[in-house]
Amino acid sequence: MIPTYNNEKTLARVIGDVRRYCTDVLVVNDGSTDSTADILGTAGVEAISYAPNRARATPCAGRCATPRSTATVTC
Repeated sequence: MIPTYNNEKTLARVIGDVRRYCTDVLVVNDGSTDSTADILGTAGVEAISYAPNRARATPCAGRCATPRSTATVTC
């Protein structure tokens, strides 16, 4: 699970790094206004997007990812 907001410069690299360790990746986009949504559209990951930004990505990501998790990843 990756929460994101306006991370167009680093998101593709972060997703690639996480995919080295996890087969299922969930990204929660909290209403980004840059090209984050476009990157998610081509990244081949499951994504949830909110608009506009309401500071929900991190709390929601935790709730959304927990039932789906089969492994624990600590960063």
